[in-house]
Amino acid sequence: AGANWIWSRYGVGQDKVQAEHMYFRKAFATKAGKTVKQALFGFSVDDSGRLYVNGQYAGECDMWSAGALLDITEFVTAGQNFLAVDGYNKESGYAGFVGKLEITYTDNTKETLVTDSSWKLTKTLTTGWEKPGFDDAGWEKPDQVLSYGSTPWGTQVNLAVDLAPPHSAPL
Repeated sequence: AGANWIWSRYGVGQDKVQAEHMYFRKAFATKAGKTVKQALFGFSVDDSGRLYVNGQYAGECDMWSAGALLDITEFVTAGQNFLAVDGYNKESGYAGFVGKLEITYTDNTKETLVTDSSWKLTKTLTTGWEKPGFDDAGWEKPDQVLSYGSTPWGTQVNLAVDLAPPHSAPL
């Protein structure tokens, strides 16, 4: 399955989400006995977002239609890892975060992780929220889970890649 635009709307219409930050977390583990060759994370946030991997700042996107494709290999460790995104909806209206992690191992096998209903989120900023070991047990699941390609975004995200022209996102 592909990536989804996730957020928590708290009962308001899709086009009436408040201007606010939403904080997202997702744990993932690399496969035992395998070595990561490359880890790429493509994402977009309507309106902007900052990515942290295992508590370290890894990059950002400043415009939802541009998104970002980041090589996060240096941040991924063997075993348990954490992705954290600070999503910012700058003005009242549509809001969402969509992303896909693709890990390639040295044996050229791959695995992917996408934004879906298993991610945790909150709109409350708490010190250390982006770090491994943070207790997110009280965080909630998204109440908005819309497949990539859904209205209003469609398939308009073009991931900005360093030294390469933007290309249509394979989210």
